[in-house]
Amino acid sequence: MNNIIIFPIYFFLFYLLNFFFKKNNFLLDKSNFSTHKKYVSKNEVPITGGILFYSLILFFFQEFDIIDKIFLLLILIIGLLSDTNILRSPFKRIALQIFVIISYVYTQEIFILDTRFDLLDNFLENSIFLKVIFSSFCLITLVNGTNFIDGTNFLAGGYILTAFLGLMFFLINVESTYKDNNFQIIAYFLIVFLIFNIFSLSYLGDGGAYLISIVLGIVCIKFSSIFLNLMSPFFIVLLLWYPALENLFSIIRRGFFENKNVNSADNFHLHHLIFKLIKNQIKKNQIASSLTGIFINTVILIFIFFGIYFANDTKVLIFLIILKTITYFFSYIYLKKTFNKKIYK
Repeated sequence: MNNIIIFPIYFFLFYLLNFFFKKNNFLLDKSNFSTHKKYVSKNEVPITGGILFYSLILFFFQEFDIIDKIFLLLILIIGLLSDTNILRSPFKRIALQIFVIISYVYTQEIFILDTRFDLLDNFLENSIFLKVIFSSFCLITLVNGTNFIDGTNFLAGGYILTAFLGLMFFLINVESTYKDNNFQIIAYFLIVFLIFNIFSLSYLGDGGAYLISIVLGIVCIKFSSIFLNLMSPFFIVLLLWYPALENLFSIIRRGFFENKNVNSADNFHLHHLIFKLIKNQIKKNQIASSLTGIFINTVILIFIFFGIYFANDTKVLIFLIILKTITYFFSYIYLKKTFNKKIYK
């Protein structure tokens, strides 16, 4: 089947499932469940992204066996329990994530083996325990980081699409004959989702953010092992650095500088500050939210494009990662000072 058929199929499925959820008041994003999103849209928005993405895995991802699909379903369920406020405790959510992801990494041997640090690589090569823990830690960081950035329209979904485009453009740049139909399938799906998301008609929710990000992580681990001689592992780090940085920076900011519970949600992530800056000019939440996601992902895409041309040059990639981190840090400091001075309402 031509992969482009995914586009009309999922356009119809999004419309149908959104209509069903709203009519039955089921799995809707409500402000009392997700206070960090309530200023984006006052409407109750169906959380359909994760469910429909899992159907994509179930019916179109032939490379994923039954074990893959069972574990990914468990990841989705953890997120949906959070979306419906049944699983309120952040500690319980992360504990369940750790158990499922470690079990998955171990049984399916989803291992990171090359880091370009000889000492670490030797440890990973000789210890199954370290391979499981290190690979699981990276996936857990990606999963929770992606959920952290899912606070404005077009941001999390657009970021995942940007990362997959980075992998696709890498293949073009190295003139590889390697083909992965899942890349195109995911890209078509995300384009459909973003059409609905940009108008606040569908959200990923925690379930969708968890599920799509872990699939991205799995794909990147397998991809880096296939192109071991053509790609530095730091190209994958560059692709995945934004949500990981958001996660790490938020923990440090809240835990060490603001004396807040690191598990509590707040509206002081970088994307929230950019949103408020744009909203000060536009005044419309939905438009400001979508422009925030588009702006951030455009900046990320610029870094990725530079990374593609130096995909096997670890030093250049580390420089780009450091530059990306500095850009994030100083942008945050500037916007936070602006916010504290009450320049915008």
